[in-house]
Amino acid sequence: MASDELIQERDGEYRHGKAVMVRGVRMPHVYTYLTGFAEFIENFTTKNDDVFIVGFPRSGTTWLQEVIWQIFNDGEISRHPIGHRVQFFDEAKFPHTTQPDITTRASPRLMKTHQPFHAIPKGTSENSRCKYIYVARNPFNVVVSYYNFDLKMAPVTDYDGPFEYFADMFIKGTTYWGSWTEHVLGWWKHKDDDNRFEKEVLGKLDGSGLQFDLGR
Repeated sequence: MASDELIQERDGEYRHGKAVMVRGVRMPHVYTYLTGFAEFIENFTTKNDDVFIVGFPRSGTTWLQEVIWQIFNDGEISRHPIGHRVQFFDEAKFPHTTQPDITTRASPRLMKTHQPFHAIPKGTSENSRCKYIYVARNPFNVVVSYYNFDLKMAPVTDYDGPFEYFADMFIKGTTYWGSWTEHVLGWWKHKDDDNRFEKEVLGKLDGSGLQFDLGR
């Protein structure tokens, strides 16, 4: 359940960003204003052709959204905002969203999320075989990008520390979406789970001249 209590620790003279806990995940405090977000995740019904693009924040998920969307659309170039073509699952319940209801979106549903493995909606062999693509990035590059992003979002997050302090938070796992290490390893442990997506992507790339590295 999402906590109604706003979290904002202070270490010395600097403040952490405002946060709220949702199903054990430290998320930006704006999620405090959502009603039923935790229940939405728990009850979300996946479909066989759902595709989740997953990664810790600032790891390249937005870039991968464009790549995957083009694969599914025969290389079509679109100027329509990528967030409307590949919906951000974590913001699906935002009251101000202009995007269609994700539960009724036409298939195949391409979605992006920053959720760790334990919190993600999961299909099973009984009801769904949805797919997950995980993108990981060098943690040094992640923390530098994340810090600069938080600076831009300071009016919202209320974070006021220097990079050294932010890097320490990152190492301790007290930034939004928790520990980078736990996030990556949580998904890595499932890399050898039954994977039909490889065959589907390779089939779509056949004859395109593009190569897909399975990373094995």
